[in-house]
Amino acid sequence: MNNSTQSSQFAPEIFCATRKFNGLLQSEFAGIVESSQATISKIESNAMSVDLELWFNLLRKFKIIDPYCFMYGGVEFKKESFDILKVNPSNLAPRFDFQGHEWVTTVKKIRPVYDYLKTKNKKTLKKFLLDNKVKEEIFTILNHPLTQDFVDEFFLCLDHKKLNAKSFALLDFDFNHSFGMEKEKMVSTKVDDGFFKIINESTDDFFSYQIGKSTNEYIVSVSKKNVSKLKSNSEDDIYLGYNLLYPYLAMKSMKSMKISAPKINELKDGASWSVTYAGM
Repeated sequence: MNNSTQSSQFAPEIFCATRKFNGLLQSEFAGIVESSQATISKIESNAMSVDLELWFNLLRKFKIIDPYCFMYGGVEFKKESFDILKVNPSNLAPRFDFQGHEWVTTVKKIRPVYDYLKTKNKKTLKKFLLDNKVKEEIFTILNHPLTQDFVDEFFLCLDHKKLNAKSFALLDFDFNHSFGMEKEKMVSTKVDDGFFKIINESTDDFFSYQIGKSTNEYIVSVSKKNVSKLKSNSEDDIYLGYNLLYPYLAMKSMKSMKISAPKINELKDGASWSVTYAGM
């Protein structure tokens, strides 16, 4: 095909995830993006690159936010694309129930953990998704909401592998691909810029972050209305521990820091914590 996109490495995953999220057959999907079933089949099997006209048809028809998402293997839809989940379950996770708006985060937040498991323990990941009836394509849709029960089970699966919050601090996750941004644009630790701005933009996340008294400290807070929704507020809880260390993990990945785990101090009973770490 002429005028192919700059990179088709992740195009198969994006096309397939977009189609399955919307519950479409290849022939139905092809009609919407003004292509043929044969072309869509070849793209999804990575036998054909995507031309720009087809790519922009995909972006427009399915309300995809970032036109450069083919560069990093994740796609985000406009908010209205998820309105159907308030009535019907997700095609990628039939057991998810969003009618009560009981979700704690989005794929974007735990995508680095998924990437880690996919690389280090694919068998465990495959069994987990099968047991929970979740299709792997859901991890391509970065702003797909995730239910509390699923996230609890996801981190419980990690816990069985002897991982905990301190173990996470010693791992290197690639946040570059997970967010589709250049690392240089994420390095800033200001609340209104860079990485802290990105993670505070999500209104569907329990956790908020802000800079502490020094550049080597930040504060993690949970709103009062959400505290009761967390099944465990213990610092030893792997899901909570991961979220407390989340900005640190990103900065560690971006700056290739090789230091020990940071110190976590509870500031308010089950609602606020400070995380301090060595200078970078």
